[in-house]
Amino acid sequence: MLIATRFGDTPQLHLVKMPGGERQQLTFFADAVANGTFHPNGGDYIVFSKDIGGGRMVSVVSLRRTDRRRTLLTDGKSR
Repeated sequence: MLIATRFGDTPQLHLVKMPGGERQQLTFFADAVANGTFHPNGGDYIVFSKDIGGGRMVSVVSLRRTDRRRTLLTDGKSR
C-alpha cells in the first residue's frame, strides 16, 4: 500500500507492505507529493503527482522502485 505521510515540511510517499508494518519512504522532494499509485502491470513503477515550488504547478512523475529512477511524464509547466 502507498501512503502519503508528512514527517517534515511536505507530504511524501511511503510503502507499507503489510497491516501494522513499518513504512519505507519512497520520495524525498522539497515539494509535496500526492496521488501515488502502482503501475497496473506488476507494480515495478509508481506514478504520482508532485507540486513544483508551491505555485500549484503539478507534474506527473514515474518512479521505478528497483533503482529509484524518476521520469517526468508531463511538461512540468501545466496546472
